[in-house]
Amino acid sequence: MKRNLMMRIMTACLCAVLMIGSAAAENMIDLGGEGCDLLYLSGMLPDERILLSGTRAVSDNEEEKCARLLCLNEDRTVCWDYLDEAVNNSTIRRAQMLEDGTIGVWYFVLKDDTIVEQSLRFFTQDGKPTGKIINLMTDHDSTILNTTQSRLLISHEKEQEDGTKEYWTELIDWDGKTVARYDGSLFPGNMLEVEDGLILFGESLTKTPLVNEVTKMDPQGNILWEKKLENPWRENDVIDIYYPVQTEDGGYLVVLSSCIARDAFGEDLYKTALAKLDGDGNLLWSSEVEDEYSQWCYNMTVCNGKTVMMYRKGYTINEPWHFHWFDENGKELGVTEMTPKQEDFERLAEYTEKLKGEKDINPELLTLYPLPMKDGLWAMAFVGVRDMVEGAVNEETMDEFLVKIPEL
Repeated sequence: MKRNLMMRIMTACLCAVLMIGSAAAENMIDLGGEGCDLLYLSGMLPDERILLSGTRAVSDNEEEKCARLLCLNEDRTVCWDYLDEAVNNSTIRRAQMLEDGTIGVWYFVLKDDTIVEQSLRFFTQDGKPTGKIINLMTDHDSTILNTTQSRLLISHEKEQEDGTKEYWTELIDWDGKTVARYDGSLFPGNMLEVEDGLILFGESLTKTPLVNEVTKMDPQGNILWEKKLENPWRENDVIDIYYPVQTEDGGYLVVLSSCIARDAFGEDLYKTALAKLDGDGNLLWSSEVEDEYSQWCYNMTVCNGKTVMMYRKGYTINEPWHFHWFDENGKELGVTEMTPKQEDFERLAEYTEKLKGEKDINPELLTLYPLPMKDGLWAMAFVGVRDMVEGAVNEETMDEFLVKIPEL
């Protein structure tokens, strides 16, 4: 149900601003190093330690990287840091706490941007490899889209002898065994595990043309129900469903998004809303975000009883991020803002200063991944430098930080 526009405007006026440069050192934690170290948030262990996965640069040679699995304590100090012995441009992604108490990960090796080796590997909660390795196919392109404590969803693309391509999506368990297969190139963007099965959000695995739905499966991959959500802005148009969070009452919070127009520069313009679904995928309410920065929502999470949606408008590092806060009933409580500064990121500042006058470069806070904690909302910040002529981000400048997000 849409709320009164005037109330949205009034609550949006309640805005707290934080400049990172004026924040104390404890509000920013540097996780990167020299070269291109990439880390991704993978979630929390049962004792609320933080799990991150990615790759560690060993030298300036982009092929000399090793897979990394990093665990931080609840106070964000390092608990343990696993680095793979093989320096072969390997990466760990999709780290997941499993039902047997071990940590399962997707391990893969890249060569010329192609996966040439991939497997499921397993670790104890103190960062020691168990030795169990499940090798996965590498004779065609495949990507692990989502993982839960018992299931993985993999998309496949294989070129046939006649030049056509075969597409399918596969549901497997952590022993690498196929549970179900779905033909076609469509796949959901997110998957959550519930007591009696799986809930998927996004593209339907069984319907063409594209339909975005909420889907319930049993553990064997049999579809129990599918619920289509109507587009509140453009009738009969597809609505995108992002960033699902399961709530204590068994329902779900999601972000609804739809492209409604294009600006003079050809950029897509979006409308977004926070929405609440019940446990059967039925829409209970939606709360539209009215803000010039609401063209694109970068993430959503719940922290200490409040829901926050994360927005930005531009791409340069000095563009502010807006954080819209809501109560459990979808009432907007206010907006906080964070404006990063180049000098806050030491290695990035040094690189930018070094090339000043030689290249048209632009520093960027590329994205934020939220990390709710007991002491408030933090986020993983990816920072880099983009060549404005070539358009690419220079990987040598990629840095990762944990940043404290301003709250109401």
